[in-house]
Amino acid sequence: MRYKIPRSYWDDFSDRCPCDHPDEIPDEISLSARFAVIEANPAQIACLLGDAKFYAGGNTDDTPRSVISGARRVVELLTSPA
Repeated sequence: MRYKIPRSYWDDFSDRCPCDHPDEIPDEISLSARFAVIEANPAQIACLLGDAKFYAGGNTDDTPRSVISGARRVVELLTSPA
C-alpha cells in the first residue's frame, strides 16, 4: 500500500534505519518539501508504526518537535480505519 506521510518524520526515520532488517524499511516513491510517498507491506508498516508510536509519545528529550508531530500524524494515518 502507498502512504503519504510527513517528510520531517520520514527523513528522521530513514536516516536512523531503526528496523531489524533493511527489507523492513518502506520504499520511498517520491518526495516533496512536506511529504514523502512510501510503499509498504505489512512487516514494513509494523516497523514504521512501532517507531512512530515511540516518537509520538515524546519519549526523548532531544527530538525536534517537527519529528514528534510527524510521528503523531503517521500513527493517526496507520491506525485509522480505511
